[in-house]
Amino acid sequence: MDGQVIEKHIGRYVISHFQRSLSEVVVVFVSSGGHKHEFKGSLRRFSLSVIFVYDQQASWFSAPEAPEVFEYVASIVAQYKKIAVMGESLGGAGAMLFPRFCPFVDRVLAFSPVYTFAYPYDFFLRGWTKEQYTPNFWSFHAPEAPCKSSTVLLFGLREWRDIPFAGLYKLNNYSVLFVKGAGHMVASSLKYGGNEDSLLALLEVFTDFSKRFDESAVSRLLSHRLGEYGYDDDDYLYENEGVRTSLRVKDAIFLPIKEGLLNLSQGRPASQSSLSEWSVGKTLEEDAARAVQENLPEFFAFHTDVENQPWWEVYLDEGAVVYEVRLFNRIDNTGCSERSLRFKIERYLKKEDRWEMIFEKANRDFFGGIDGKPFIWETPSGVEADKIRITSLEGYECLHLQHVDVLGRYRTL
Repeated sequence: MDGQVIEKHIGRYVISHFQRSLSEVVVVFVSSGGHKHEFKGSLRRFSLSVIFVYDQQASWFSAPEAPEVFEYVASIVAQYKKIAVMGESLGGAGAMLFPRFCPFVDRVLAFSPVYTFAYPYDFFLRGWTKEQYTPNFWSFHAPEAPCKSSTVLLFGLREWRDIPFAGLYKLNNYSVLFVKGAGHMVASSLKYGGNEDSLLALLEVFTDFSKRFDESAVSRLLSHRLGEYGYDDDDYLYENEGVRTSLRVKDAIFLPIKEGLLNLSQGRPASQSSLSEWSVGKTLEEDAARAVQENLPEFFAFHTDVENQPWWEVYLDEGAVVYEVRLFNRIDNTGCSERSLRFKIERYLKKEDRWEMIFEKANRDFFGGIDGKPFIWETPSGVEADKIRITSLEGYECLHLQHVDVLGRYRTL
């Protein structure tokens, strides 16, 4: 992002001010675990200034310096004629709070903003209880803000834990919309979950101060992506998720293997792109091999670190011809299930020393695992392969699965 950059530290907070316009500014409150310049890649297309507010410890604005941070940002934006504020999750809560300190905000766009961290609505805020501070804010919004009519909140239908927050905001007369195919991280779903970058289209409307920004404008723009709780994405309804996430290996449902096919992957060597603090295996090979062992581990077999397009692979025996690949998603937590929905399957041909993609799943359609609903790719003709690799299509994510079966035959040598 071009332009002069001024960075200021206030306690645990980092405020980065990219000055590109003298009249228009967007304030971005960064999500927990997000890059300190979250949404920078999308916002750089627009000729306006951007201020990023980054909490290095994700304290949910409970730190003593939080009010000072809001007041400081309010003093910066006072020089601008038009002010937009946005954020996701923790950042969404910040975006909803900011108009308390700045009555001149023109519009707010909040993805999955938490409404409160009071019990029992503390699903996403466990970390703040480790702090020794008295919370500054028990609800994350500005009830009397003049910009309320131009504030739009977007929640995902695939995360039932967000639904109570959506309801609380709705009861306070905010415009609330639901996105099909989205979990807690709605912005990512809008950007990558369809055939077009709906996030960019939304930001084009949001940053165009010559046009009205409200629920009607967003509904028209995202009509093909919006849904209704209880009717769309029913795999993610509270009851259905509860049944699924309560399953354990002893309850596993395994589909029969077609006659004539063998399990080519069971007990074979495997590897993966990285290890993480959640990895059980001590080496790449040991962690990866858990996905093809005979006895399934609980919850997940392997776990890469957060990285760009992480991968897992299995080495097949000589002469393997693959007819089917079954992926058992992690289903003990729906948020974790979301991480592995987009991927590609590749085969490695040793004699040609090359990788070839044989399948790509670019959508976010849900699939399970030990509930009897694993993802199954199959081909009637079979493909030769010396290795099979599963690569995430996510730009910055971890990859974990509970089990992988590669089924097929051995060609006659």
